[in-house]
Amino acid sequence: MPATAVADTVHVPYEELGRLAVRTALGHSSDSAASPASAGEHLLLGTHVVVRGSVGAVGG
Repeated sequence: MPATAVADTVHVPYEELGRLAVRTALGHSSDSAASPASAGEHLLLGTHVVVRGSVGAVGG
């Protein structure tokens, strides 16, 4: 029985990432929680796995 491969990808919120980068670089934000107060802080953006069934059976 051939194994079926499933291709998964990770969705990255590029638009949100870009907005946050600009706000951080300019030093202001409409949401104070989205702007780090110091250089040592980390910002966390959500990602999620997208399961794709677009890959066929492996083997011959």
